[in-house]
Amino acid sequence: MENNEIATPLRERVFQACQDIEDNGQKVTRESVKAITGGSYRDLSRYIREWRDSRKLVVQTTQSEVITQTENNVQTLENDLLDPHADIAEIIHEGAEVAAELILTKQSVVSYFLQNPHQLPDNLKQKIKDNSNVIRSGREQHYKERYNSESLTKRALDQIKKK
Repeated sequence: MENNEIATPLRERVFQACQDIEDNGQKVTRESVKAITGGSYRDLSRYIREWRDSRKLVVQTTQSEVITQTENNVQTLENDLLDPHADIAEIIHEGAEVAAELILTKQSVVSYFLQNPHQLPDNLKQKIKDNSNVIRSGREQHYKERYNSESLTKRALDQIKKK
């Protein structure tokens, strides 16, 4: 490793490696990140998860206050967790606040993407398209089976025989 890699925290190196790997059209894995940054799988897993979570927070300007407040509360919570004398009730309350803010942010992002599906990442647009095709072909098969003349004739004769 070079000196600047040692001076740069692992978290930042992992975030940069994840971005570089994704920009090159490759899948971000612990192994691919470890090859670039080093570090333990435990730390890499945590930082890769953080990187992925941060990418999910595509937020409109009006939501930036929520994110800033969330970051501040996370920092406060992290500091309190390091303080052995911190009040447990306060830690729980702050944790609940952080969770509530993340839930609200996630709901806002979901709402945004529901209104603007064209801004979804390409891989998610493809997933929607693939699943829509499967659903459509299943529905078409259902109608073909239900409304073809042989099937209708058989069902009609079965009904007549029951009477």
